[in-house]
Amino acid sequence: MKLHIEGVYRAWVGPILLAADKVIVLMTPLSVQEERICKRHEERVSGAAVSNKRETIESVRELIEWNRDYNLVKLPRFIESSEYKDKLIIVNNNLDILELLAVQTE
Repeated sequence: MKLHIEGVYRAWVGPILLAADKVIVLMTPLSVQEERICKRHEERVSGAAVSNKRETIESVRELIEWNRDYNLVKLPRFIESSEYKDKLIIVNNNLDILELLAVQTE
């Protein structure tokens, strides 16, 4: 089994999606994503995490807004209208991942 993990950059991953046997879509809760965005910002500001990015509260707020739009509008639209529907596997939580991995190793 070959794995390729990708983010939101669909514009240049078309060939990868086309070649993939399966496309796993991670649908983590929005609250978890937002918590992680805020935590990452706090770690960068405190120096606990090294980053070249100059984040501000405003840029974090913009990222959270972008992330909400992606998760509530763009990702569902991709799933609904995707030419890869037959390849899509939606993963909502850790149990889904464990089940998927169990099936893949049988």
